[in-house]
Amino acid sequence: MADEGTATFYTPPYTPSSCDGFTNEGVMIAAASDAIWDNRGACGRHYRVKCTGATNQGDPHPCNGNSVVVKIVDYCPPGCRGTIDLSQEAFASIANPDAGKIEVEFERFMLKKVQGVNGNRAHADVDNR
Repeated sequence: MADEGTATFYTPPYTPSSCDGFTNEGVMIAAASDAIWDNRGACGRHYRVKCTGATNQGDPHPCNGNSVVVKIVDYCPPGCRGTIDLSQEAFASIANPDAGKIEVEFERFMLKKVQGVNGNRAHADVDNR
């Protein structure tokens, strides 16, 4: 069962980050608020996030129906406006960025390494349920 909260977004540069320093982890990333930070335990965790609605009247229907899987790479300090602070790109993949803040459902998501074609490593999506 998914947890409920809110999501905001932050803009580049995404490094340095609290979890990975100057390592570039791409753009499908997020910063964790105290609600999920777990004393740095959230670093490297993946979450599936889905927009469920608006938090303000600026855009009453911001969601596009998509979900996104993000990796926690940073900390959103006290005063953070959302449960999870998504990269601008991750936020835009699930909602209109003009909304600024949205209601979301989120759940921990496990990536499982599997043997791919010709011995190459690949990732398979595995729900943590």
